[in-house]
Amino acid sequence: MKKMFVARGKELELLEKTTRMPQSSFLATYGRRRIGKTETILHFCQQNKLPYLEFTGKYKESRAIQIKSFLRQIGAAKATFKNRKAKDWMEAFDILKEYIDTISEKKKFVVFIDELPWLDTQKSGLLAELGDFWNLYASRKPNVILIVCGSAASYMMKKVIKNKGPLHGRLTHKLPMSQFNLHDTKRFLLKSGFSHYSNKTIADTYMTLGGVAKYLQSLDCSMTPTQAIHKLCFEPGALLEDEYKELFTSLFNEAKNHLEIMNTLSRRWTGRTKTELANSLGVSKTHIRNTLDELVASGFVCETPKFGNKNRENIYAATDFFSYFHNRWLSGNKKVSDWNTAAHSQDFAIWSDLLREFFRLLNYQKKIIAWA
Repeated sequence: MKKMFVARGKELELLEKTTRMPQSSFLATYGRRRIGKTETILHFCQQNKLPYLEFTGKYKESRAIQIKSFLRQIGAAKATFKNRKAKDWMEAFDILKEYIDTISEKKKFVVFIDELPWLDTQKSGLLAELGDFWNLYASRKPNVILIVCGSAASYMMKKVIKNKGPLHGRLTHKLPMSQFNLHDTKRFLLKSGFSHYSNKTIADTYMTLGGVAKYLQSLDCSMTPTQAIHKLCFEPGALLEDEYKELFTSLFNEAKNHLEIMNTLSRRWTGRTKTELANSLGVSKTHIRNTLDELVASGFVCETPKFGNKNRENIYAATDFFSYFHNRWLSGNKKVSDWNTAAHSQDFAIWSDLLREFFRLLNYQKKIIAWA
């Protein structure tokens, strides 16, 4: 059965560009978890009928287990490679090269390494061997598309995007991915069986869950909109009950700092300067610099010049709807337990109107800055 897929036009356009290049390509895709990074890469391969090998890191497993899983995928793709063994990543990538050498160079071949941060266990040597695989082998072939992917933003930014070692300057393309905008959220919901949702209902759903594919996919279309969100977020043991904390813990090292910044920013629509934010948290601007950079790179925060005054500090504002929703309705002194009632309250009407207006102004300001 073909999986449903909508949107991601820009991402697919970039990926498809690599199929027309005469040389190999090395891409890094990154972004928060559950937005559909893996699905986009696999859809690209299937849509273009490209042969591919998919490797996925295993969370908190040893190097030996990661390598065994890596080799198992090669063995599953070609029977003659079954039961091959490797004592380290150097030998594992040598086996991968042997496999690729059996494939015709007339068509592009995708090597997709998903959850790279999980594969790279402590002192594993993975990045050095990945660098050699690209520098000394794949880059010299005409048909390899190497794609590395990860949700852990700290890792992807430091170890891949801004790598100072074996991967320095080796990427041919960067593919950051963010959640759906409102338009694509509507397309996703309508295609998922939510044709009975009005435009206002879709907008309210977007205000609570944002455009995160997994969250939207988990809604029950047989329920009323408020019942569906109540089940997803407010019932004991709900899927998204602990999602907020788990989200940042899975994405960032020292996630406590990221949570503190997001908690602060999502309680104030207009955002804060770095100085204001540092003062509010009782730390120095230097202390939060890297954390803010990672939040911006991951799409949780935007950085814009203070409108009309280029000489003053930039404004940092949270852009993640679920963070606003969590900090207003799922935690703190004003949290609620019954969304069916809260969603029809005057408090929600005021809150949602303010948030809509803030994002309308923010998007307008971004356009003005882009035109300047």
